[in-house]
Amino acid sequence: NTYLNLLRSKEVAGIIVNIDAPSQNDIQELVASVNAGFPIVSLDYWHETIHSVVVDKLEGVRRALGHLLQLGHRRIACITFAPVRAQAHASKRLRVYREVLEEAGIAYDETLVRNGAYDPETGYQAMKSLLELSPLPTALFAMNDIMAFGAMTAIHEAGLRIPEDISVIGFDDIRLARYSTPALTTVREPDILHGATIGQMLINLINGTPLEQDHVVLKTELKIRDSSAYCLH
Repeated sequence: NTYLNLLRSKEVAGIIVNIDAPSQNDIQELVASVNAGFPIVSLDYWHETIHSVVVDKLEGVRRALGHLLQLGHRRIACITFAPVRAQAHASKRLRVYREVLEEAGIAYDETLVRNGAYDPETGYQAMKSLLELSPLPTALFAMNDIMAFGAMTAIHEAGLRIPEDISVIGFDDIRLARYSTPALTTVREPDILHGATIGQMLINLINGTPLEQDHVVLKTELKIRDSSAYCLH
């Protein structure tokens, strides 16, 4: 029992766990450790027994798509950040993308979806493929900023303008996002607050200080910059 053995060894006072899609064995081990009285906090995974501080990233996806819909876009392409079968969270984000469009009366079109990863080249190649479509998408939602940068380069190389021809929105609000050309509209996660909150929760558990909440959910923030605009088509 990895967690229990580590805690029983007295080498650590508590554990912060970062597992996107834990196995049933992981969950059972964590629950057993919590029930044994050990301080454990989950960074992203929610379970009723395990203390957690999570960012509602799916709400952030809704914010991004809602922004594009408010701007009048209806043909919105999407580049996911991992093959959906291999990454549980990517699959959830894609599901929200589909749900938001369908709630707006827009039929899901799988030809507007591409897989990427965590480097700009994948965003660049995915966007080049999307630019072969007719009609072109009027907007792109890239599920991380790194892919958005690659996609923006492909759009520029095709002689198209951002945002006049294609609006682009990313996710993460990395430091370079405001320095791209044009500055990237994106979803900011509260990284510093996330770390501070989870650290304080773990310290309180270690010290036996009563918690105000067993589970904390943090919201994202939409940073509207120059890469998104009203649909002109």
